[in-house]
Amino acid sequence: MKFTSFKNWKIFNKIVSISVVNIILLFAFSIGILLPFIEKQMTDDINAELINITGIVFQLISEYDERATNGEFAVIEAQNRVKERIRGLRYANNEYFFIVNTDAVIVMHPLMPELEGKSTTEIKDPSGKALFVEMAKMVTGKGEGIISYLWPKPGQTTPAPKQSYIKLYKPWGWGIGTGIYVDDVKKEIKIIRYGIITAMLACSLFILLLSWVVARRICSPLFEVIETSKRLAQGDLTGVIEVESSDETGQLMQAMQQMIAGLKDYQHSQNLVHEYQKRLALIIETTDDGIIAKDLEGNIHTWNRGAEKIFGYTSDEIVGKPFSLLIPESLTSEEQSVLERLKTGERIDHFETVRRAKGGRQVHVSLTISPIRDNEAQIIGDSNIVRDITERKRVEKALRASEDHYRALFNKAGEGICILSQEGIIIEANESFARMHGFEEREMVNMRIDQLDVFKGFDNTPDRKDAVLSGGAAIFEVQHYHKDGRLLQFEVTVSPITLREEAYFLVFHRDITERKRLEEERKDLENQLILAQKLESLGVLAGGIAHDFNNILAIIVGYCGLIKMEYEEAEIHIPEIEKAAERAAGLCRQMLAYAGHAQLSQTHVNMWTLVDEMIKMLRATIPQNVAIYADLAADIPPLIGDDNQIRQIIMNLVINASEAIGEAQGEVRVSLINVEVQAGQSNKDHLGKKIPPGCYICLEVSDNGRGMDEETRQRLFEPFYTTKFAGRGLGMSAVLGIITAHNGALQMRSQPGKGTTITVYLLVKSGDSAVIQTNQQAASPATWQGSGTILLVEDEAQIIFFSRTILEKLGFTVITACNGGEALEKYQRYASEVFLVITDMDMPVMDGYTLFRELKAIRSDLPIIISSGFGDSAITAKIPREEIAGLVIKPFNLDQMRELIKGVVEGTAIEYSGE
Repeated sequence: MKFTSFKNWKIFNKIVSISVVNIILLFAFSIGILLPFIEKQMTDDINAELINITGIVFQLISEYDERATNGEFAVIEAQNRVKERIRGLRYANNEYFFIVNTDAVIVMHPLMPELEGKSTTEIKDPSGKALFVEMAKMVTGKGEGIISYLWPKPGQTTPAPKQSYIKLYKPWGWGIGTGIYVDDVKKEIKIIRYGIITAMLACSLFILLLSWVVARRICSPLFEVIETSKRLAQGDLTGVIEVESSDETGQLMQAMQQMIAGLKDYQHSQNLVHEYQKRLALIIETTDDGIIAKDLEGNIHTWNRGAEKIFGYTSDEIVGKPFSLLIPESLTSEEQSVLERLKTGERIDHFETVRRAKGGRQVHVSLTISPIRDNEAQIIGDSNIVRDITERKRVEKALRASEDHYRALFNKAGEGICILSQEGIIIEANESFARMHGFEEREMVNMRIDQLDVFKGFDNTPDRKDAVLSGGAAIFEVQHYHKDGRLLQFEVTVSPITLREEAYFLVFHRDITERKRLEEERKDLENQLILAQKLESLGVLAGGIAHDFNNILAIIVGYCGLIKMEYEEAEIHIPEIEKAAERAAGLCRQMLAYAGHAQLSQTHVNMWTLVDEMIKMLRATIPQNVAIYADLAADIPPLIGDDNQIRQIIMNLVINASEAIGEAQGEVRVSLINVEVQAGQSNKDHLGKKIPPGCYICLEVSDNGRGMDEETRQRLFEPFYTTKFAGRGLGMSAVLGIITAHNGALQMRSQPGKGTTITVYLLVKSGDSAVIQTNQQAASPATWQGSGTILLVEDEAQIIFFSRTILEKLGFTVITACNGGEALEKYQRYASEVFLVITDMDMPVMDGYTLFRELKAIRSDLPIIISSGFGDSAITAKIPREEIAGLVIKPFNLDQMRELIKGVVEGTAIEYSGE
């Protein structure tokens, strides 16, 4: 149409101006108020949707928490199951749920499981926001809230704006969160914004057109209303009617506008409800629990995948069928009882029963049954949440069987078994344990083990208890009282165990009373046998010594008789008496040698020369069928020792070796080498003891004779033991004693039929500063005389007599005492006169060792000569050698006593062995 057709331009301008103003106001309203309102409404709706969805998850957590509280399984197991259930939940655009605790540690994140269990204090979005820390603060403070941040979308690396709602589940300290990406919301808002702007433009064009039409036709609004109504009838809500007047047409258009707005609101609400229903249906379908709904007639209406997995029926097979298909015939009455309770509105939680799956298979289930009500609160059916507990029932049955098996083993075990607390209280005891101690099982419960223990040892052994509690075990023996008072012996094995998260002791008792009795009897028999062997050995010794001493005494008595008969020939007979006495002294020295108390005359011994001389001498004395071969090293150093004693070692070893060969042709090999024993080496003597480190001269004597069996090897060095028809059995004992006196060692190798090898280690003392004595002393003038007072202490009257006589002939005044006590008293009386003390060691009242110490305490520089029948090693083991002025071994003569006292007086004291 043409503007020139208007007859009144003012009316046209007014209509157009009003239209333009209305269009401007409409755009201002839409952009300034309507669009923000719609955006806020959509945001609020989305937040409400997040809250509702999170609430559904909270119901799932609450159910597991309640089941854990009821003891169905442990809290940690419940939490693990919840995490796995929530991990698989999805809704909307594949949105998910995550869990963070109040310490900002991620408990579960389905897309980034690597973050689970880790602190998130360092995890920040690109804006620097520590989002998980903010979430932890929010749930700790407010308990719930919405937080905005940047986070990559699944499958992408670029962060995008996201808005999450998080709510605290207080019993577990979990914050359950879920969210949506703002871009997704903005897309919807953008579409609406474009729609509104498009509508506004359309409305503006419509208003302009309407203004144009009004200018031409007053009825144009009616036609617009009609057109709009047609679009509404087709479901098009994008049209907007601009109300230009308040007349009937304007009122009609206003009502149309309100109707469009109402239809838009309704359509939006329906869309939200539909989306919520879809998400709820998704959750129901994806849960592992069976969800079944039925009406009051028992017909099944709802059947999810969880139910299909438990019972084997698909939804098509079961929906519309009676629920009785799932109930075993034996439980029909049980189902009727459940229905009666539901009709009263009661909810039934965790009801355990048996249901029938497809094919007749029995399934153990736990049911939570709730009534379903209509809008008027009338019960129209019920819903069943079904959980398969068949595996749990199987495990429980297996545990009961295991418990019964353990109980049978515990009670019927042959050994006594009990369980003790750390305080020694008997928690449980089996039949054998109670029977061993004479009690009933019930009597022993709560009894202290110390009530049985002779030594009350339980609380007195903290080290043993601590060792057992630290993971070890202990085996020991105890004595317990029987209920009737008898004393019993037990072998106890104790191990740590843990019951109900507490530490206990598992104790095994084995009655060894009879075994101990038999052991004691065996020991008594062994002791009796050893005593009999000792007595037999003593008999052999006594016989041999008596034989030798009788021969010696016969010589002495015989020559004494000749002297009485022919006194003028005494000088001829006395040397024979002295020789017999020397033989008796030699026998005593041999007795001391096997005991290791041999008197050593310390000299420089040339071992090479000594061994060579002994071999030459022995070749002439041993049988002709035995050949002696020598292998002597040329670089053998001198040895400090007693050459006579060492000769006895060589002689005994070579003679024994030749006798071991017997009448057959054989050989004895003697070798001499230097050996150095280093610290840490495993050289051991015949007793298995380590040979001390040092330099040794090694004498080895070996033969190819008959060798020795085990018994002979074990007893070879026993005093009085001999394999010869006649003899005292002191030869090898004396050898061992001499070696011990020289600080040496002995090794032995022997097998029956393979000969014997004996190796002797003699210690070489480098740089020895000891005074070397010799028996070859130069004779002093027999006319030497002394002066002064000597205190002589001796308990043998005859020895006192001849010793006093000898000392007086040497010019000394002698004060005598018969024991240490009398000697100490006399010394204190005559201390100013006595310059020398000669004392025996083995005396009554006070022995010589005590007297020595008492006299030295009074006067430390007092010279004291010791006269003894024991070897010097026995004496110097108790008194330091440097404190002894002189040492004379009985028997001694006038010349020996003169030389010893002369040496003490002149400072050149020597020792005499009585030879």
